[in-house]
Amino acid sequence: MAGFFILLIILLIMFALPIALSLGMVGLLSYIVGDHSLINFHGQMTDGLASFVILAVPLFILTGEILASGAVASRMIDFASALVGWISGGLAHANIVTSMLFANVSGSAVADAASVGSILIPEMEKRGFAKDFSVVVTSYSASIGILIPPSIGMILYSVVSEVSIARLFAAGYIPGVLYGICLMFVAYFIARKRNYPTHEPFSLPNVAHRFNRTWVALLIPATIVFGIVGGAFTPTEAAAITTALAIVAATLIYRGMRFRDLPRSFIVAGRRAANVLLLLSISSVFSHYLITEGIPQAMAATIMSWGLPAYMVTLVIIVFLVIAGIFLHGAPMILMLVPIFLPLVDQMGMDRVHFGLLFIFCVVIGEQTPPVASVLLTTCGVANFPITRAWSASIPFFIMLICYTLLIAYVPQISLILPDLVFGAR
Repeated sequence: MAGFFILLIILLIMFALPIALSLGMVGLLSYIVGDHSLINFHGQMTDGLASFVILAVPLFILTGEILASGAVASRMIDFASALVGWISGGLAHANIVTSMLFANVSGSAVADAASVGSILIPEMEKRGFAKDFSVVVTSYSASIGILIPPSIGMILYSVVSEVSIARLFAAGYIPGVLYGICLMFVAYFIARKRNYPTHEPFSLPNVAHRFNRTWVALLIPATIVFGIVGGAFTPTEAAAITTALAIVAATLIYRGMRFRDLPRSFIVAGRRAANVLLLLSISSVFSHYLITEGIPQAMAATIMSWGLPAYMVTLVIIVFLVIAGIFLHGAPMILMLVPIFLPLVDQMGMDRVHFGLLFIFCVVIGEQTPPVASVLLTTCGVANFPITRAWSASIPFFIMLICYTLLIAYVPQISLILPDLVFGAR
């Protein structure tokens, strides 16, 4: 087992091979060394995609791509600014609230960082905000994209852990919104210290006017929230409906996109979805090998034999996941490590939905921590800003994120209160 992980690290880091190819090579080698039938290798790859829930992944990716290209993001920014632009550092708060709104349609932190960042970072600079602050606020708020459903990371976790996606989505709303509020508190104190300006005064008529210009776009996240959590339709059905609404909103209502531009959005979304689905297919082979060899159970037994109390075992898991997130992107991290830790989580008596939210927050930490830092790198790329300066400026936000992750870990009610209220306690 150790040899396979060493080989994987060598393939990923030293030879810079694509993650899907590296996982596939390690999985194939595991079948050969373990004397498993290679016929099962292909079968396991196809079985890894044989889930109706997985169809939601390309549809949500397409929805986010269409809305990001169809002038919807700018209208969400205007509405968010009307709500919170009166607070010190108003545009920073509008940035965070926009990410909360956009998270409800994109499912991707990177998509949020690229679309919102390209609009708000230059605008914040024009209004006197330091560029490092603008980049960091955009990056940390973009990570709300995988906390508030629909979240591609949550869908992948649901498939791997066999947890109800509806319960998992319901569990993400309160932690995601509270995380956004915590970001606003940090941004507020920095803005007060640096005397950053407000953006616009609060006015109910102005809020109503901006809402009237944005309500069709806001109907999309409302459809997801009430449709899935309320049990009206499945996540895949919600994804199909919201994709149709996104096309109508972008082309016919807001007219920020022409019908002839749609094929480009389909192609871009198809490429992004293909990367995720290929990774999911390949990783299922590796996960199957781990489970058949009893490696996760052995790891759980080893850690439990240390005699640590449950809160210390939880801390060990967090430390392991944070370190892993420094080197792995979110999707492969979920697909590789969730099967390993689930037996340990079950032995501890931790709810799998609660563990899913904790895991996602550890992914968020990795999205902001170099060298991988996928979201921070995306935001720095959009702003043409060095990541070294952005990382040093992000320390207050990073400390808040670590503390909040620990709060999520040790106060499970934050994650479980809404799914238990809607679907009943288990």
